[in-house]
Amino acid sequence: SASMPIVMLVMAATATSPLSGFRQSPWFGEFVREQCWLDGVRVLVNAPETFNPSKPTMLVIFATPNGNTIEQTLGCVKSEGLDWHFDIQHVAAQIRQVRGKTQDKNIVLACLEAEVLSWPAWKRKQKDGPKRIREIVEEVRGWIPSSDVRLTLACHSGGGSLLFGFLDSAPTIPPYVERIVFLDANYSYSDADKHGDKLLAWLNGDKSRRLVVVAYDDRKITLNDKLVVGPDGGTFRATERMKARFAQSVELK
Repeated sequence: SASMPIVMLVMAATATSPLSGFRQSPWFGEFVREQCWLDGVRVLVNAPETFNPSKPTMLVIFATPNGNTIEQTLGCVKSEGLDWHFDIQHVAAQIRQVRGKTQDKNIVLACLEAEVLSWPAWKRKQKDGPKRIREIVEEVRGWIPSSDVRLTLACHSGGGSLLFGFLDSAPTIPPYVERIVFLDANYSYSDADKHGDKLLAWLNGDKSRRLVVVAYDDRKITLNDKLVVGPDGGTFRATERMKARFAQSVELK
């Protein structure tokens, strides 16, 4: 049929990839895989040209911030008239820099987007959002043909809703998670939901694990002369709650 050559071309393009289901990108020689699920989640996975299945792999799961697509979150070179969203994350460039400094492991990036461009809104629509988030993360992890695949869970803004969904999906954080990073994204932190307990237990399980929390003081930020966050909201207050909980068990310096 007329479509047969196209199908054959796609198969030929992916045949050289060391990762099943990936195709070679026209940029940087990288390998990419994209998938959309029926519940409105989309992922784009980016692996290095030099991916070596015999090496351990760090898989960075990055949850898009509110209002950003995957492509905008990955970023690109600035140009006249380009949407400003392309110039606020540059996650792909940051990953490439880390790859250049890391020789003992593969660094793979998986950028996850919710169809409404808001992880909090997507999660509210789901019957069991945390369970579904865990399933998606573990499915993507299963795409990497490495005997040792460790996770970095990272996010910005509303992407924190995905990370807390992952934490809420089980009583403990799995040992394959090596690093958790909130960039102005820990709005949903809750002592009642045992977030502090889970994070402390996970950190105490291995000295190599890292929790990174970055937040600015958003308590008095205004838009059109109105406060953006309410009297109990914002990431600054959430970070203070985290600090208070941690201080009950560890010394903070």
